[in-house]
Amino acid sequence: MFSTVAVLVPVRGAAGGPAEEFGAAAAMFGTVVFIRRIAESRIVLGRETLTMVEPLMTYEVHYAAVSRVGSDGGTLMVETTDGEVLHSMGFGGSLVDHFVGTTDKAVERIRLRLPGRPQGHRKTEAPPAPPVRRRVTRSWPTDIFLAATVICAACAGVVNLL
Repeated sequence: MFSTVAVLVPVRGAAGGPAEEFGAAAAMFGTVVFIRRIAESRIVLGRETLTMVEPLMTYEVHYAAVSRVGSDGGTLMVETTDGEVLHSMGFGGSLVDHFVGTTDKAVERIRLRLPGRPQGHRKTEAPPAPPVRRRVTRSWPTDIFLAATVICAACAGVVNLL
């Protein structure tokens, strides 16, 4: 919906002239980027890794590197063997979660995939877990909207200078 309006504003014209048209389009495209980044947050359970897709960064954690998984006030939390704590925005404690318990269900599904830790073994005896892989989250549609936001904002600035 926002993308359609963002395209129509420059086409149909705004009362303030081209600079305001480009500015309005940039604001609408920026809103689409913001909403999509948050809405695309999720956790993907793979064979050997848990992938936590956040708005800006994606974390890939081997199940062997997970020391604890739980819920912190409705927010899904994963603690690694290195002591790093990752919070999932995809399970950020919503009103729906309060009634349905989606975070607790996700925690249980993750726990089912964790390898069993033998009792009586010290932490140092286990082979070292692979480190957490970090990378920038890519979403081609969102990145295209981000480019459109920057282009429209730049055009608004240039047109305003003329």
